[in-house]
Amino acid sequence: MATGQFRNHTRFVQHTTPPFMNDMMRAYQILADNMQANGMAPHYARVDSAFVSDPANFGSVVQWTDLVAAATDAQVWAGANALRKLMQAHFADAEYAHKLADTTDLALITLLAAPDATDTSSAGTLLLAMKAALNAHVVEGSYHASVPPSILAVTVTGTPSTSDASANLSTYNEMLAIYKRHIYSAIERLDFEAV
Repeated sequence: MATGQFRNHTRFVQHTTPPFMNDMMRAYQILADNMQANGMAPHYARVDSAFVSDPANFGSVVQWTDLVAAATDAQVWAGANALRKLMQAHFADAEYAHKLADTTDLALITLLAAPDATDTSSAGTLLLAMKAALNAHVVEGSYHASVPPSILAVTVTGTPSTSDASANLSTYNEMLAIYKRHIYSAIERLDFEAV
């Protein structure tokens, strides 16, 4: 394991020397530490499909896929269900992204909002729980690499509704953009090796 409990990810660099790799590693570590200390990278890894598919990242779980903004009610329902699964994976990650798992917000979207979105009413209920969980998570420094977690931290302002599909549409699209921004505010912990 790397810094604290986090796994470093080894990257091999061809046609170079160990002294050069040591200098490169020192420079990268300074960059990583400065980005995290200044709230630019609250996560230790951007856990998307590209990261997870790297063989070095055993045990990592996808926390972002290419979900697109919704244009219809059915897309909101499907998108909210898919986004909740990604958020659950992200909140539970205590190895790649966070210092600790966010069990409070994980419980909020797992237990209190258990039904999937299948209509405007259930979508409003699910989106309300997801909004509360995401807004609480992005500003919480105890899980993240920097306190406050990020100068980029933005919260969802839309108001989901059990009777207004247009409110759910705009809230879902806003939440999707904020979640993606949150996931990508990361810097991987790397080791470089000369080969």
